[in-house]
Amino acid sequence: MELVLLLIFPALLIVAGSFDVFTMTIPNWLTALVGISFFAFAFAFGMPLEEIGHSVLVAFGVLLVTMGMFGLGWFGGGDAKLMTACALWIGIANFPAFLLGVCLIGGVATLAVIVFRRIPLPGSIGSVGWVARLHSADEGVPYGVAIAGAGVLLFSNTELFRLIIG
Repeated sequence: MELVLLLIFPALLIVAGSFDVFTMTIPNWLTALVGISFFAFAFAFGMPLEEIGHSVLVAFGVLLVTMGMFGLGWFGGGDAKLMTACALWIGIANFPAFLLGVCLIGGVATLAVIVFRRIPLPGSIGSVGWVARLHSADEGVPYGVAIAGAGVLLFSNTELFRLIIG
């Protein structure tokens, strides 16, 4: 049972990253599930209220910054919401490493997309909707992959992970 519980957050992030690659959107219901599950796990496993408060504070700060980035056209709305929900799970102590991970993975993903967009696609592959969208210079980069990747990589360092494994 413990293993199943440990897989919920990473599984939700993998689904979110996949949605972003295939549709260039991250559904609100999925981001809400990431956020709500944090509170369910935090209370179920006895996370101290002070720690929950720190996570909420970090998430609120992330929401403000990413909303500004969205307003400037630098970040997608789904990315902003996913990063906020992830900040709850990651917590204050791991947030600098999470931010660095998002930037590094996002940089590599952006370079990969740029290279991919310079390669001509054969007609059969180019006609696949999500491939054509990803290949289009008019589209952004699915940054949800970077957010999800950093969240998955840092999950084992979080307070909730420690509480779940007992």
